[in-house]
Amino acid sequence: MYQRLQVNEHINVANCLNGIGVAFSNLSDFNKSLKFHMASLDMYKRLKIDNNQNLADCLYYIGDVYNNLNDNKNELKYKVEALDIYRRLDIKNSINVANCLHDIGNAYCNLNDYEKSLKFNQEALKIYNKLGLKDHIKVANCFNSIGVACNRLGHFEKSIKYYIQSLLMYKRLNANQEFDICLNNINLSNESLK
Repeated sequence: MYQRLQVNEHINVANCLNGIGVAFSNLSDFNKSLKFHMASLDMYKRLKIDNNQNLADCLYYIGDVYNNLNDNKNELKYKVEALDIYRRLDIKNSINVANCLHDIGNAYCNLNDYEKSLKFNQEALKIYNKLGLKDHIKVANCFNSIGVACNRLGHFEKSIKYYIQSLLMYKRLNANQEFDICLNNINLSNESLK
C-alpha cells in the first residue's frame, strides 16, 4: 500500500506499517496483520535498523500473530529475537522483557518443553516483582503458567501452590474467565495427587 503512495523508505513508514499490523490484530485479522508486520520488518532490515525498540516491538507483534495462528515454533523464533534486542538495549528489567519471557515460556509449554517453560516463566515473574507489579493480571498469568509447567513435570503439590496464588489474584482482579481456568487446573492437579 505504501508503495502506491510512492513514499520513500523511512523508519516512520516502517513504524506506521507496524501500527497497521497491530490494528489488524485487534480486529482478529491475523493474516493481514502478519502481512503489515512483515512489511515493517523488511523495511527495518533494508534501513539497517537492527538495535531499536521499534524493531523489537515489531518482532514481538509478529510472534503474537503466530501465537494467534497457533504456530508456536514461529512465535518462539520471533519472540526470542525480540527478547535479544530488548536485552541488548539494556532494558533488562522492563515490562517488555518480562512479557517476552512469559510468552516464550508459554510457547515452550505448548511445544511440550516444560523445563524451559518453567525457567522462562520464573524469570518473568522475578522481573514483574522487581517492577512492583503485585496484583496484576500478568503476575497472575505467570503464576498459572508456572503451575501448568510444574503439573506437567509431575510436581503436583508445587503446581497447586502456584495455582492458588494465581486463583487468589484472579479473584482480587475480578478476572472471572481466568479464575475458572485456574480452578479447573487446580482440580486436575488434585486428581493427579490421588
